Amino acid sequence: MKHVQLLFTAFSNRGDAVELAVAAGLQLEDSGISNALFLLDSGETPALDSSTLVVSLGGDGTFLKSARLAHEFGARVLAVNLGRLGFLLNVRRANWLRTSITPSPTITSRSGWLSNHVFRRQGRGICAERGGR
Repeated sequence: MKHVQLLFTAFSNRGDAVELAVAAGLQLEDSGISNALFLLDSGETPALDSSTLVVSLGGDGTFLKSARLAHEFGARVLAVNLGRLGFLLNVRRANWLRTSITPSPTITSRSGWLSNHVFRRQGRGICAERGGR
């Protein structure tokens, strides 16, 4: 698996999460953001590093598994609540892509590669990532 800027995580039995990741992934690709879907129950290891944003799609259990995976690589996690309660999650499914993940095109490295990502939630910065050199 190639390195991606944004990695969606979900369990394979969550059709709603998989569909959401595919639809959002197409929109993000149009914006130049590389992304992939990683199924947490696949038994594989994804290609990510500290510059990857992990977007957990599901409930608290999906978030906890995604956070454990991201921690191994020093990556950040944005958890989108698709569950019923979501004690740990505060980003809701409705319009999450538009309100939560807005890349800032003005922050680039001298080489032109995206070296930083700023993700916003309702106009407030919620996550800043630095690309490694």
